[in-house]
Amino acid sequence: MRHFLLFFLLFSVVLSQAQSPDSTLLKQFDFDKARYQEFEKNHRRTVKTKHVALSYLHWGKASNPAFIWLHGSYLDAYDFEPFAQHLVDLGYQVLSIDHYGHGKTGFPSKDLSFEDFANDLSALMDSLALPNAVVGGFSRGGYLASSFYKQHPKRVKALVLEDGGSARFYGHFYKLNAKEQGTILSSFNLSTEMSDFLLGATATPFEQYKRFYEAEGEPSQYKILSVIKRKGDKYITYQGLNTYYGLQDSSHAAQALFAPETTSRYVRSIVQQNPIEIYQQLTVPMLLMEATKSPDAFPQDVENNLLSESHPDLIAHKKFPNASHNIHYECTAEFIVTLLDFLSEIKAKQ
Repeated sequence: MRHFLLFFLLFSVVLSQAQSPDSTLLKQFDFDKARYQEFEKNHRRTVKTKHVALSYLHWGKASNPAFIWLHGSYLDAYDFEPFAQHLVDLGYQVLSIDHYGHGKTGFPSKDLSFEDFANDLSALMDSLALPNAVVGGFSRGGYLASSFYKQHPKRVKALVLEDGGSARFYGHFYKLNAKEQGTILSSFNLSTEMSDFLLGATATPFEQYKRFYEAEGEPSQYKILSVIKRKGDKYITYQGLNTYYGLQDSSHAAQALFAPETTSRYVRSIVQQNPIEIYQQLTVPMLLMEATKSPDAFPQDVENNLLSESHPDLIAHKKFPNASHNIHYECTAEFIVTLLDFLSEIKAKQ
């Protein structure tokens, strides 16, 4: 799986571009705040499950077959917003879920596993009278999708795994020599500037908005507001997530990868997940999307090829040589065409 810090590096570019004058940007902030509130009113839903108030965005008719999306690390339900209408037009309803500690879903009060999240997602489906759904996920979300299939296989109509959930988490790491492993582990140590940018607090939500606003992008960037949270009398964005992942620095990353049994249940559930074992008895169609841009820092080709060859009648394995990890961001047009073709086939067989 591509390193989570790729997301941080993308935002380092944003950091260098956030130079709009405050007076102009404040007007844009007010506009985007109104737009965000309207969008939330139309699409935000929340269901109380056993462990949390699980929040999600919804598009489409409740009578249509369901597609559920599980986002990756440091993302949230808005990750799927650019694609939702395409699926609605195809005849699906779309649910994009905020994972624990992301978006509008809070951190749970106790140490939970991916299996606990799978049960919470199943409870959400119960609340909507959804017997099953096509379940997809990107990166960490792919591992969540695999856990859901393991826990509730009869609730899965088909699977979409985008560069995650089909091979062991950081499986390639164990094939490297000590020096190469050390290089990867050291990359988890954020610079002071990046740590403050992503994990720091500000006095107002506008200050957080200003940090992330991309001056060279579209004028309206209302989705920035989805990651801004109030904490006491301050405002934060990603604070707490790196600790929750157990990857906040090189020493914790080493502990997670070398001694997962000493970490939290949450950390163990991704590090110890064995997708090849989970999918030995695969019974539903799967779209497996793999980023293969060279040099591939997180190769999964051996595991993905093995998985595809074990179920050639069920798995469509699509490689994206122009994507390093986040396929739907780096190869948007190709991603949506591939996804819609797969979903069209699923829907035609209903």
